[in-house]
Amino acid sequence: MRYRLRTIAYVFALVAASMAAVGPWLGAVTAALVFKYWQWLFRTPPGQPVRRAAFYMAAAAVAGTLCISIALFSMCTMLDNLGAYHVGSRCDEQAPAIAQMLGSYRKQHASFPSLIVDDAAGRPQHSWRALVLPYVPVWLADVTGSAAQPSYDATQSWDSATNTEAVEDSVGIYACPAARLHHQTDAPLTAHFFRVHASDDPKEDAFAWPIVIEASSINATWTEPRDVSLDEAVQLLSSSTDAGHAEQYEGYFVTRRRAPPQRMLAWCDVRADGVQSHCLKVGQFRDPADALALLESLTDKEAVERILARQRQAGFKGAWKIGRIYGAVIFALVALMPGAVLWRTRVHQSKQPIDDARLSEHAVGPAEKR
Repeated sequence: MRYRLRTIAYVFALVAASMAAVGPWLGAVTAALVFKYWQWLFRTPPGQPVRRAAFYMAAAAVAGTLCISIALFSMCTMLDNLGAYHVGSRCDEQAPAIAQMLGSYRKQHASFPSLIVDDAAGRPQHSWRALVLPYVPVWLADVTGSAAQPSYDATQSWDSATNTEAVEDSVGIYACPAARLHHQTDAPLTAHFFRVHASDDPKEDAFAWPIVIEASSINATWTEPRDVSLDEAVQLLSSSTDAGHAEQYEGYFVTRRRAPPQRMLAWCDVRADGVQSHCLKVGQFRDPADALALLESLTDKEAVERILARQRQAGFKGAWKIGRIYGAVIFALVALMPGAVLWRTRVHQSKQPIDDARLSEHAVGPAEKR
């Protein structure tokens, strides 16, 4: 194969198409193999036809390489999805752990922490999330990469310079790992778990038991005294476009997302033998009254089961990756392009009859011709 300008242009097109289709590393290897296959055929001396068997063998090798590359890339994508399954199970454990932190606080102080602690001037100074930091389980600090004892200063306001640095020490404790995995927020320190307060008083729980609900679209750090009202919680469980607990799994040609969205719901149940924490993964209700009834009945297991039966039917919906499909088609066309050129210029010659002049040229050697 002569390295002419068109050959160099083809190599660039092949490498670009393969990298776009199957990633940089696998794409580079695939492009090199495809180029080698065609180079082997183009080494046939000029003027001699390319045997059809050799052409079919090279074309099959190119097609097989394309299929194997796409299969390997899809397998790598599936392995990445294992991380999504892992963080999803971690979120199922993280929400009740936050409820347990509330219960541990009550066990020591005989009451649940206030949603908001004001300073002497009546301005919001701390969130309940800062008050329960001493009760963070060791395993939760380990899996979220947080400090076991965050350097939060309760004598200063939540937005002071010292406590702003403390935000970084506790990254992940109050953040949904699934939301962080799918980059649903630009701020990795954003809180995704909020207590439900009364609609007319942000300093009081909506019910006698504290409820923690997941919401991924509220842009607030975990130190900020910010929670959701009962009306907002009902909206999250009925008509909100908030993504809630992110569940999406990437395939090569299709992305599967859970619809309608689900979110974690945790609460504390005060009993004679102590405080128990519970957790549910709740979908959406068509009727906001059902969402309100669920929040009101969390301590009644039978009522909760009846209400959950009225959820909207959940399932996974697939969305085709049009760009990926176009990329794979272009990759195949670019990879097989030399085959079309060979077929028109070299392969078909093996079937053409040899005329008398060409026959005599093959029969007579160069010396006799001179």
